[in-house]
Amino acid sequence: MSKAKTEKPVCVKPWHCPRCGADCSGLTNNTKDQGEAVGYYITCHCGCEFIHWENVTYEPYGVEVDGETYVYSGKEGDLRLTIPTYNDQQEEPCDYSRPNLVTLRQETGLRVILGDPDDGNAPDLLIERTPDRWRIIVHPDSSDPMCVIEFTEKTATVTPDTSDTPVLTQSRGSQERV
Repeated sequence: MSKAKTEKPVCVKPWHCPRCGADCSGLTNNTKDQGEAVGYYITCHCGCEFIHWENVTYEPYGVEVDGETYVYSGKEGDLRLTIPTYNDQQEEPCDYSRPNLVTLRQETGLRVILGDPDDGNAPDLLIERTPDRWRIIVHPDSSDPMCVIEFTEKTATVTPDTSDTPVLTQSRGSQERV
């Protein structure tokens, strides 16, 4: 759609040009209704043409440039990705019509939110690095962790949050269930 192709947006903020980052809030050319969303066609001063999308309650959703839609982040620095639904029982295994939102957020480690981060009940994984191991803390919702998975150079363990005893330990080619 854009005269000036944008491979990867340098800016993904509401009403801002994905190519140069300029505020384009006063440059709306036309609108496009699509179901419960509305798109605003915008041409930036730099020549980039894009569509700013909002949902039915006028909350900014994302920007479309060159036929690709990029979802606005919920928090500054978040990276939101849409992942297709995979079903190998279908003729076309990747269903792009029902994408799932995944948000990556840098905290004390890397938090991977599987669903809408504004929901508050989306499952998430917190990936942490310590001096001798990687730790993945699994949260099924906004409650306490369900389990902890740890990887060292020699072993991998899975420990339920309610216990200090691993339920599974695996080391180089062997598997031991506790």
